Amino acid sequence: MPATITTDIRGTEVPVSIDDYGTFQATLAGDTYSDATLSGLRTQLMAAHKAAAAGVEIPFTLLRRNQETDRLEPVTVTATGLHQARVGVVLIRWPGGERDTFAARRSTYVLRQLDDGETEQLRFLLERVEVAKADLAEYTEARTVDLISAVQAATDAKVGSDA
Repeated sequence: MPATITTDIRGTEVPVSIDDYGTFQATLAGDTYSDATLSGLRTQLMAAHKAAAAGVEIPFTLLRRNQETDRLEPVTVTATGLHQARVGVVLIRWPGGERDTFAARRSTYVLRQLDDGETEQLRFLLERVEVAKADLAEYTEARTVDLISAVQAATDAKVGSDA
């Protein structure tokens, strides 16, 4: 009876059977691969996985901070594959065609692809956030106190009144 183990191929757990002769065998993307060693089988599976994953395109909306305005803006980006699936790094393509990696598990700004109306609503909400931040800054600026100076002045006044 063949033994079964699993091996991780670019984030995909692949069952591997070992027959009575010690041959390792696995099926990936409908094709069966075998080798005398697990290492050899993994090499075949890695190549097969890469070939099977070619052409993956998942558009999504990402909130990206504009370097010039320091504001968040929605950008439609395309995920094209996994780079380090275990830690959540995805291969992406920016609207201009530039390829990059993106730590998807570390971001809270990943949304499904939004239609034009949803994108406009998101822009409106982001603008409201900016207005609220400006209002908050104005409100707190008018009420700011230099606490060190205030405590020092109070201390000096108290010390000076006892002398």
